[in-house]
Amino acid sequence: MPTTVTTILAFAFVLGVLIFVHELGHFAAAKRVGIRVLKFQLGFNPTVISVRRGDTEYGIGALPLGGYVKMAGENPDDVERDKDGNVIRRPDEFLSKSKWQRFQVLIMGPTMNILLAVLLTALVLYQGVEKGVYEDQPPVVGAIAEGSPAAGAGVRPGDRVEAVNDHTVNTWE
Repeated sequence: MPTTVTTILAFAFVLGVLIFVHELGHFAAAKRVGIRVLKFQLGFNPTVISVRRGDTEYGIGALPLGGYVKMAGENPDDVERDKDGNVIRRPDEFLSKSKWQRFQVLIMGPTMNILLAVLLTALVLYQGVEKGVYEDQPPVVGAIAEGSPAAGAGVRPGDRVEAVNDHTVNTWE
């Protein structure tokens, strides 16, 4: 597979994971505070596939560059009114919740992205990195290219580097 295609697929996968985790944060917080979630979608419309479980429709969109969580009562313009024109608020709607509860729902998307970054960083650091055996050894010249500035300065294989820019060095690191 050409490297450009691989790069694009890797980018789409990583972006998809970030978006999924972000939207999952909003979704979980909304459910926790008792907001009815109408739709949870990864990707933008048109919807390619969807499944309904309870009040929520779970879907995958054709354009994998985003996603969203649609909550009941989220848009002030989409309100139900009684025969007198008064707004009817249901207790499971976004705007019927307290400011603190709405804040929790809104902040959980970025919070989940930060938690994912911390988790993945900890996982990578736990795995460690391979370190060359030479890094703890004294810096000794192994080879010199003919005609190089080092050859012109008289550096020869087997010479030990004792200082760089007037800073004493004891190891390759």
